[in-house]
Amino acid sequence: VEGPMPEPPVRHILIVVENLPVPLDRRVWLEATTLVRAGYQVSIISPTGQGWVAPFERREGVDIYRYPAAPETGAARFPMQGNMLAQSGIGFGLRGVFGGKALFRRSTGAIHLI
Repeated sequence: VEGPMPEPPVRHILIVVENLPVPLDRRVWLEATTLVRAGYQVSIISPTGQGWVAPFERREGVDIYRYPAAPETGAARFPMQGNMLAQSGIGFGLRGVFGGKALFRRSTGAIHLI
């Protein structure tokens, strides 16, 4: 075999988070930065909140896409199941939009739902 070895394909991981904004969610952030150090491209889709409101940012090599967190609803007005369904439905749609952006920009090898 002559010539340089071909470069291995770039590996991309998409992490979808439902509860806390990233990088505030430490377990997700540590996983993402570890994957970057191992040579992976990493994109995260997470809710906004607690000061993390930019819809997109790149931090330490990780692309972070944020969607608006579902509004808080009072437990007295809505039963717990209804509240969870509303939050999941809103978040699911928004995660789909951002996930499409992250997926179509590069070939994704794995999707991790948290």
